[in-house]
Amino acid sequence: MCGISGIILKNNAKSGETIIHKMNNRIVHRGPDAEGVYQFGYVALGHRRLSIIDLTDAANQPMHKHGLSIVFNGEIYNYIELKKELIQKGYEFQTNSDTEVILSAYHYYGKACTKKFNGMWSFLLLDENASELFVSRDQFGIKPLYFYQTNEFISFASEIKQFLALPDFEPKLNINVAANFLINGALNQQQETFFKGVIELKPGQNIILNTTTFDLKFEHWYSFNNFINSKTSLTYKEAVVEFNKLFEDAVKIRMRSDVKVGSCLSGGIDSSAIVCKVHDLKETIETVTSCYLDEKFDEQKFSDIVSENTGFIANKIYGDSEEINRFESLNKLIYHQDQPLISGSHFSEFNVFYKANKLGFIVMLDGQGSDEYLGGYPEFKTIIFKRLLYNLRLKEFKKFINEEANLYQIKVASILKRELKTLFYFPLTGFIKKLIGKEHLEYNHFIKSTFKKSKQHIKNFQGLSILELEKTSIPYQLHSEDRNSMLFSIESRLPFLDYRLVEFCLSLPDDFKIRNGFSKKILRDAIASLPIEIKERKDKMGFVSPDEAWVKENSTFFLEKLKLALTKYQFITQIFIEQFNLFLLGKKAYDPKFFRAVSLVVFCELFEMKVK
Repeated sequence: MCGISGIILKNNAKSGETIIHKMNNRIVHRGPDAEGVYQFGYVALGHRRLSIIDLTDAANQPMHKHGLSIVFNGEIYNYIELKKELIQKGYEFQTNSDTEVILSAYHYYGKACTKKFNGMWSFLLLDENASELFVSRDQFGIKPLYFYQTNEFISFASEIKQFLALPDFEPKLNINVAANFLINGALNQQQETFFKGVIELKPGQNIILNTTTFDLKFEHWYSFNNFINSKTSLTYKEAVVEFNKLFEDAVKIRMRSDVKVGSCLSGGIDSSAIVCKVHDLKETIETVTSCYLDEKFDEQKFSDIVSENTGFIANKIYGDSEEINRFESLNKLIYHQDQPLISGSHFSEFNVFYKANKLGFIVMLDGQGSDEYLGGYPEFKTIIFKRLLYNLRLKEFKKFINEEANLYQIKVASILKRELKTLFYFPLTGFIKKLIGKEHLEYNHFIKSTFKKSKQHIKNFQGLSILELEKTSIPYQLHSEDRNSMLFSIESRLPFLDYRLVEFCLSLPDDFKIRNGFSKKILRDAIASLPIEIKERKDKMGFVSPDEAWVKENSTFFLEKLKLALTKYQFITQIFIEQFNLFLLGKKAYDPKFFRAVSLVVFCELFEMKVK
């Protein structure tokens, strides 16, 4: 896990190394162990290293071999198997690093080498003989990569703040992105970023850049479209066995490290499954849990059960204690995220990595990914409800809602009311507000006129999974996870985003995932060592934070920032302020938009953002 920088200067190549050093200096947190810079012709490459595999200086980057030079951020987990394969083809290796394996794999397989990799990555690979820069990002975009270009240069970076070191770069707010965030709460749903002109490379995308003509060619080497019609012929029992096999190997190869490995443990099914599987593999690991004194936001009774069953050392950090100053953390979080925060849930994730850093962990396993393809969110039950109802499959429809009613001990009528409101009432009221001109009155005109709510026509469970993996849920979670972990020089590894596991689960029938009222049923049944209390958990909490209480307790700060949103930045109207005051008086329910607006103001202040 590291940070990379790159610039291709079309005219003044001599200044390349100087610029790269400045870009590298902005991401020391991503790689505190070593820095490297290399220039060849118009191209300059930079690297900050966090040493994890092969801790020797020989594995530092930029690395050179076969007339190729690379700066690489991430891990290729199957590098041992690939290395053996390449040795059989006559290749020799001087290091034990996965970086050298990438160079040899590219030399043998060419650009198709990415299809051999099981890992997470973004890299810049310079082919000096072909005058070509090969830029690549992993299947799911676990590792970030941005680019920015002018008439004078093209630049690449792991974090947007690196572009502040570029000549004449001026941070300008992308109003399209800001409006979507303020009104819809959307983050990381498009290639555009909050910085106008800064673009994020898509997951599973490559760029081939001619370093002589400066032409850019984009190509998708990985696409979810390949799995839309995929189906398995396995029975449920056979699928459970295969899931366990794939998951076990996903965890096993992510334990490969020459430094200390730990695991996040929320007490939810996903992180618990990872920790239990590590125990099954007869490995030893310590865990870190984010806790709260307020039981409404606390899951430690569940994480304690996992710790007792595995015998692993359990470390805890309390989000509502005095250990971390939330106001200092707010600025730090927003600066390192390179974008505003959607809610206080970032603090819980931040706390975990803060504690992990104090304990000396360099690698942490975490549970992101499974909700999106195993139906962990409520919208997956809604899509099944809708499909069965619209297709008049009444017998299956009745069975589906009865199973949920029995599991949660609620009335069938309550389920029907909830789902019908989601499908019909909320869209209708939104349409009426728009029709009569009463939609989003609390936002200024230039925000409202820019905002366009994207229409997603999702027909089935698999389509919703692909949407959340590709555009809505996972890109946002990965962005947050990467910045929160790297802020503390920690590499986060995500077994549930092993591409083999994702592809397999996308091929499974819906009722392998939501069964007898339970979501993620195949996961619950596949991990035999999962404690029964975890296996039969009905509720999902995830990373949470008592935002409402915190906003009320610090109302002066939030009101000051909202006044800036009204006067200096003109994002909102007086109606927004009035709604906030009604909330403080207990006459209006808390709305997450309050936190979003304040977060955007802090973001603009930190980066001295030009708004108009």
